Order: sequence, then structure tokens, then C-alpha cells
Amino acid sequence: MNINYAGKRRFRSGLSLIEVLASIFVLAVGLLGVLSVIPYGMYQLKRAAIAEYGGNCGRAAKHIVKIRGWDDKIEDGNGNDTYRILDNFVGADQTGNFYKPQGAPGSEPSLNCGQPIFIDPLGVAAENGVEFFHFDDPDIDGDPGPAIYRTSLKDGGGALGKREAQTVFTWSEDLVYVRGEQNVRNQRGRTVLEDSAGFPSSKGDFSWFVTVQPRISPTYTGSGYADVPVSELSGLDFSVVVCYTRTPGDSDKERVFDINGFTRYLQGGEIVLTESPDLTGTRFVFLVATHASGRKTGQWYRFVPTAGNRLTLIGPPLDAGIPASAYQLVVIQGVVNVFDL
Repeated sequence: MNINYAGKRRFRSGLSLIEVLASIFVLAVGLLGVLSVIPYGMYQLKRAAIAEYGGNCGRAAKHIVKIRGWDDKIEDGNGNDTYRILDNFVGADQTGNFYKPQGAPGSEPSLNCGQPIFIDPLGVAAENGVEFFHFDDPDIDGDPGPAIYRTSLKDGGGALGKREAQTVFTWSEDLVYVRGEQNVRNQRGRTVLEDSAGFPSSKGDFSWFVTVQPRISPTYTGSGYADVPVSELSGLDFSVVVCYTRTPGDSDKERVFDINGFTRYLQGGEIVLTESPDLTGTRFVFLVATHASGRKTGQWYRFVPTAGNRLTLIGPPLDAGIPASAYQLVVIQGVVNVFDL
């Protein structure tokens, strides 16, 4: 007997061509989406690695400052009190800029406490002893003008050479290691960075220097700040500055800029520069203020670039009593972190 199932549905096996093409299209779009975010992911991984190694470098540098006792008070050769770091660095000259080590016997060493001090042996060595930062006009490179000096430490009687400066101020722990095929305990593995002989070799991408802001005693009654005795200091404020792939001594990347105007905020402010600096790879800038007394003070600020030659600074509020013309900005390319002691 033949029974006709009128309601029976017939099913086909397999996929139609349009379904196959649609599946391929969806997969292709998905793969393209994944591939498109890979560069961004690699960029973020690199930023994370720079932040991690930069933090390690900064903490190690802070230990170096403390272990070497740079902020300790000591007695100089003439029986006067000074600070170890002031006794160990070589000034821009011997006529009152920073420290005067050739003072007459029994005389007190003097320090130009009217401005911050950049202790930057790598920069000084790269510049062959030129101990100031260049200004925004490239035609006057080499003319210190109202200089913002940097200095080097002593190596015997003179400034640290490039090799000696690199041993202290270059971070050598930026090696990347790969485990061996067998994950043996305590196996160090091979380093990705090796010299021609196969020995581990650091790229030396991270380096550091120190800025010092002298604190003058509130009881100081001198007539100016060009030559303040060390005894009139109440202390020194240290900042360790960490750089990534910095090229010390490059006048195009280490310059001082004048300021045309600023807006004061509760935490920082917005400044207008005379020109737009190259801030590639830089996260912090150093703002110097010249007070009516002639004294200069400096402060590191994190910044956010805004339109054109404007920067928004994040940090202590700007001094409303100081005109814009009395501010200057020191830009050092590659500064990724600043640690205050």
C-alpha cells in the first residue's frame, strides 16, 4: 500500500555555493581584523616593556645615589661643610658657576644656588666638555646666554670620560633571554642580544642623569643668588631622570625654548612656546622659572601635546607672579620617567 506523506520535508546535504562564499568572506574579514590590531598590540607591548625597564632603571639609579651618598653632608679639604655631590662634580667653569674647588685655604666653597643643576656626565662627554643646553635658535648653538648648565662628575682631577660615564649612567640590564629547548631549572637560556663572540650584550637603550635643586635656608640674608655659601643651604632636592634611546649631545634634541604665554591651572598649566619642539619619545619636560630676585628654580612636568606649539603640563601649578618671558623649557628627547628622591 502506498502512503503519501504530504507533510514530509525533504532535506538536502552539504552547503550551497553562496553559503560557502559567505563563510569565506566572514573568515577573511575576521582574519583581517585580527591582523589589523597586531601592530597596535606590538606597540602596546613595546610601551609596556619600556615602562617596566625604565622603572627598573630609575629604582636602581636611586639606589646608586643613596649608596654613593651624593646627598650626604661631608667636610671638604678646607674643613668646611659641603655636600658630597657638590664636592665631586666639575663645574662649568671655576668663576662662580656651581662649585669652586680651588678656593683659598680656609675659604668656604661657593655654589650658584640661583639655578638647578643638571648632573649629566653622558651629555658632557658627548659634547666634548660643552656644559650647557642649546637654545631654540640653532644659529646661536654654543652661546650659553642666560645658560642652564649641566655638569659632569670628577674622574680624578677632570671630568668623567665617555667610557667611565657609560659604566655608571647607562642601564645594562635590558637583555632579553630565551629559554633552552629543555626547561631545565636554573637554566639561564641564551640571550637575544649577543656580540660577535656570542657573549651577552646590552643594547644600552636606557640611561639616566640627575637634576639637583638647591634649597636655600630661609635665614639667608645675602644680596643675591649668584654666589651662595653651602652653609646657607637647607638641603638638596634630587630627581633621577630616565631616558630611552637618548642621543646625548644632539643639539637638535636637547634644547631650551622660550615661552610666549601660559595659562595657570590647579595642577600645572598650559604654555605657549616660541616654536614647536620635537617631542618624539619624550614624556617629561623641565620648566625653569626665573624669579624677580634672580634665582632660578626648575621642575619636571609630564605633558600632553595640544594644538601647534602648546603644551599642557601636569604637575605643580605655575607661579602666577612670574611673567611668561621669565619661563624657559628644557627639552631632552627620550625622557620616559622621573623619580624624586
